Amino acid sequence: MTDIRLDIEDFEHFNYDLEEQAYMFEDHYYDSDVEILEIMLEMKKDELNNLNRHKR
Repeated sequence: MTDIRLDIEDFEHFNYDLEEQAYMFEDHYYDSDVEILEIMLEMKKDELNNLNRHKR
């Protein structure tokens, strides 16, 4: 079992655009930061899985 979590640095990868009234992450707008956090966690899981596959 592996504990995967977001770090403080991860929260620096998205911001809130006052003009658009939406969050921006990787050139896309989102209504909620929860969507972004879920995406970021999935990215971390995929990254870890890819590392584990290459170690075998």
